[in-house]
Amino acid sequence: MIDVTELNLKNEEDLDFVMECWHKDCVYHSQFDPELYKDYLEVGKSHKKFIQENPFKFFSLEVNRQRVGDIGVVVKDNVLWINDMFVFEGYRGKGYGKYLVLYVILNLNWRGKPVKVKAHYKNLRTIKFYKSFGFMDVLPTNPVKK
Repeated sequence: MIDVTELNLKNEEDLDFVMECWHKDCVYHSQFDPELYKDYLEVGKSHKKFIQENPFKFFSLEVNRQRVGDIGVVVKDNVLWINDMFVFEGYRGKGYGKYLVLYVILNLNWRGKPVKVKAHYKNLRTIKFYKSFGFMDVLPTNPVKK
């Protein structure tokens, strides 16, 4: 059974899950840019506060009642931005990332509004993934700023 649930960022358990995904995502991205991600643990403290204070929405992906990934979105200037998406390593390549992206686009009342995505410019696998949905301009992102 697959389920997508909106996370409550005021709930510590939900926020901890988002932070766990962000941490694993930073570890994953460190292979593309080790210098950029070397301080991800320290930056994580400010990132937690940042996501709580901004209008992000996060959704968890559950497979057989086990949380296996998340997706983070924000609406800015009438555009839906997919800023973060992470699927745990053992669940990649099985369509769960696609499920999350389609869920966001089709089920959250953003139909007809522009949708844009961001991905690390060296993460060719993710860029290819987003382009498979028809996103032609995958904007480069630098999620760790000092």
